[in-house]
Parts: sequence; C-alpha cells; structure tokens
Amino acid sequence: YEVSGERIQGVWMKPGWTHNIINLSDTEDLVTVMWASEMLDKAMGYTTNARAKEAIDRMRRVYAALSYYHYDQYINFDLSMINDYEYYTGIVFSGYTYDIGTPFVRGGRYNDLLKKYGKDAPSIGFVILIDELMKALMRQGIPYETMNDTAMILYDQELQDSAVALASKLRDKGIDTNLIRKSKRHEEEEYLNYAARYSLSNIYILMDDKNIRHLDRLLGTDEIISINDLEALDEIPYSSPC
Repeated sequence: YEVSGERIQGVWMKPGWTHNIINLSDTEDLVTVMWASEMLDKAMGYTTNARAKEAIDRMRRVYAALSYYHYDQYINFDLSMINDYEYYTGIVFSGYTYDIGTPFVRGGRYNDLLKKYGKDAPSIGFVILIDELMKALMRQGIPYETMNDTAMILYDQELQDSAVALASKLRDKGIDTNLIRKSKRHEEEEYLNYAARYSLSNIYILMDDKNIRHLDRLLGTDEIISINDLEALDEIPYSSPC
C-alpha cells in the first residue's frame, strides 16, 4: 500500500489479512496490516467494556474453529460492520468473491427469532443473493448449466404480431420464452452471445413475414423454417436440455 497525506492508494491484502485504520491524523500508524487473529488481539486492548470483550473472545473461538477446517486464510474481521436487521443477536457475516464489490452471501446469529414462529431455539442462517452470484459467475467466466426449457425470439418491430404468435405456441408447450425486439444499436451477433451467456437453448429469428431462422444450440443446427409450414406443424422444432 502507499500512503500520501490522508490518501491511501493501492492497498492489496493477502487472504486472512485485514487492515485497521487507527487515526487519520497519525500517519505513522495509519494502516496496520496483520493476521486476523492478531487484529482481534489488538482490538481486545482497545476496549474495557465487558460485553465487547466477550464478543471479541467469541470471534476468536469462531476463528479457531474455522482454522481447523483450513478456512482461516479466507477470513477477515470487520469490527465496524453494522447490520440493519434488529433480530440478529450475535455474529453477523458476509461472503465475497472475485470481480464484484458487494457480498453475495449475508447472514448471522439470531437466538430469539424462531420463538416468534413457535419454536424457541437459537439459530444461525444466511441468504445467497442470486443476482450477485450470477454477476460473479459471468464476470469470472464460469460456465453453468441450466435445465430450464428456455427459448429466445428475436424480431423487428414490424414483425411483432408474428413473434407474439410464435411465443404463445412455445409457452403453451411449457417453454419459457424471451421476446426481444431488435435494436439498431446492436448487431445480431450480440444477441446470439446473449443467448449463449444465459444458456438459451433455442433461438428463433424472424427473417421476414414468411421465414424464421431456427438455431438449435443443443444440436448445433441452423435452419430456415417457413411460417406457413410452422403453423401447420403440431410440434414446433425445439430441443430440450432435459
């Protein structure tokens, strides 16, 4: 890290390390880098409050338990972390991953919450934030499979009626269908990349009022279908990932 006046530039942390800002006016001890366990030791010396010391001691024990599983290298402690939910009665935590600056996991301890639902038992739980998780997967380039039957229909504004009719047929078959109107600001290849990124298995591109281009990503086929022929078919050409 680099300290210039009151500015901190380029702070890089190893897993299991944390930083502690002591005093913005004290440039000699502005940032102290230490192992998480050392940070708890130092925090213990900053307070005389019995409740605060008990909380720090509990975090020490949690850290020790995690170290037995060799997870200590992934753990940091943030003593400034405040949660807006009042039902938490103990430790709260957040989970982070690469390429996103917000947590994709949040949770904590709540000893009194379940009694409101008929069971007096201490608990700890967490929630996975799906939007943040999906953002992380995409930004990290991690592929994932979906078992949903999902299709995309790409159309120009003047062919909207035909696009809606095709979408209705697919949806009647239980197939989730995305209707996307073409924009002059985007090339067709961008829409195909979108379909690949979101694992849309079948793409239907309305060429004109007579023909549809069907791309089957599962079978690797690319064919032109007549709208008149399509209306006469009992089954719409579609490959299911299931």
